[in-house]
Amino acid sequence: MVYNPSEPRDPLGKWMKAHGGNPKASLADNVKNLNYAEEHGAAVDTKNTPTAVIDQIAKTGKDEDNRLEALMNPNISDETLDSFKYSDDVRERTAVASNPKLDGKTLDMMADDDNFYVKRAVALNRNTPTNTLERLEGDADKDIADYALMAWCRNRSLEYCKEGDYGNPSVLLEQNRYHQTLRLEELMDYDDVRDPMPLPGQDGYNDYIETNEKLHVCDAYTSEIATEAARNGDYDAALQIFEAGHSEWTDDRAGTTFPLSKGRMKCPAMAIDAETKLADQFLYHASSEQCEKLHELGYDSSAQGILNRFDMTNTISTRPMAEHCTVPDRLDRLSQSKDSETRLHVAGNPNTSLHTLETLSEDKDEKVSRRAVMNLEHCRENQRLSDEYAGVDFNDDSGYDDIQFEY
Repeated sequence: MVYNPSEPRDPLGKWMKAHGGNPKASLADNVKNLNYAEEHGAAVDTKNTPTAVIDQIAKTGKDEDNRLEALMNPNISDETLDSFKYSDDVRERTAVASNPKLDGKTLDMMADDDNFYVKRAVALNRNTPTNTLERLEGDADKDIADYALMAWCRNRSLEYCKEGDYGNPSVLLEQNRYHQTLRLEELMDYDDVRDPMPLPGQDGYNDYIETNEKLHVCDAYTSEIATEAARNGDYDAALQIFEAGHSEWTDDRAGTTFPLSKGRMKCPAMAIDAETKLADQFLYHASSEQCEKLHELGYDSSAQGILNRFDMTNTISTRPMAEHCTVPDRLDRLSQSKDSETRLHVAGNPNTSLHTLETLSEDKDEKVSRRAVMNLEHCRENQRLSDEYAGVDFNDDSGYDDIQFEY
């Protein structure tokens, strides 16, 4: 490759050129000239935005929300993150406590913050030490204590999964859910048959909203633990864990069964992201029966991440599935997609059946048919070699004793 002196070689220079920056101007001036959309995109990008740009947006960004996004970006420098942990602005301290790169020592210090949202961010941060979570479990604010207990149960459940124990996580997650639904039940007004949930301005409304938020966290942790079990190859255990963490509760006074997702005000990204990862793990590797069971459980619990991924007409879902799936019958279904990119991935997948490859070899899209033919020839050659050398022990070195080597 010939070096072009007009092309910047450092990541910051490349980024500035891609965003129309002035190479003679300072970094601060270049960031200042970004519009809202460009500034937001740079603040949330965890792959391409250089650390210097993230630092600059956190310090001088024109939009407050974009500055907070930059503070939560794991690629921000330690120095900039450290400079905001004592900020007078609660939102900035909360953003710092939410950053996934923050160390345990700083999180332990921030756990003593007087603000509810900062302490909640500490409890939800994956790097918070166990002893800090145990300390927060005794917090005077019951909601903070609940968040800390749920995080502790998540960490302990992951340890159980690593040991191959999937029974205890089910118990811990079910207890978390049961505790929160009891609290939700206390806030219901069953005299109002049409809408038992408290309305804005009524007593208990804020508690009701926060309890719903904790249920979202329960959903996220449950999906995460179930995904860990699935990655270990035990999909039945994953279904058991997911079902235990999404149980329903029945109350005779209401005269009905309320799914624990009822009354949600929004679908937090945390829960949807965890549900999406669980769905992907099943769709790529689990049996059709196990996938159908997860889809059924996802429908019953309004798990939006799972429902979105199981939408086989959604090309955002089908393309990566066609590329990574290891289940032949699911690949057969994906080969009938109207999306040519999805069919192209199926044609190149080593787990696609010979019958499906033969069908795709006649696809109207030339790229799909060409890749299917190549994959088909590769599979047939592998089969020929397998048949030719069937029964041959390649580890058997007998018969080579008479070979002499000269040195």
